[in-house]
Amino acid sequence: IRAVLGNLVKTANKIDDTLENFKDSVENGIMRALFSPEVEEIKLADHLFTQSVPYTHHGIYVGNNRVIHYAQDGDRISIKEDSLEIFADGKKIHRKSEEESPLSYSREEAVSRAYRRFAEKEYNLVINNCENFVRWCRNGTKNS
Repeated sequence: IRAVLGNLVKTANKIDDTLENFKDSVENGIMRALFSPEVEEIKLADHLFTQSVPYTHHGIYVGNNRVIHYAQDGDRISIKEDSLEIFADGKKIHRKSEEESPLSYSREEAVSRAYRRFAEKEYNLVINNCENFVRWCRNGTKNS
């Protein structure tokens, strides 16, 4: 029973995080696009995202102008590596602050964690989405 209750709490927290992201996208999406830092300022393991109302798309910067993120792969969604241009898909790239997306590992370890899940096809909009993936790489948890 404890395991079931624990899983229900984790799922509820993930749903709450998803709803909060939706609210943030609607309220701040346009202003964020006007004031985001430039792409040249990104560092290894930075939490990157693009803004589209009503959602954001997230990835982790792995160096050499490359990002690992959940993306469409044929008829499935999987974790893959793409260029910044492909990740951006015509949108401006933003970066989460260290306060918004804490880094509990070294930058190299966070990137190593991203590569450990490479090609994973376990995407779930609510409990295992692109933001959950980046947060797991950076701090070991899928929740903010």
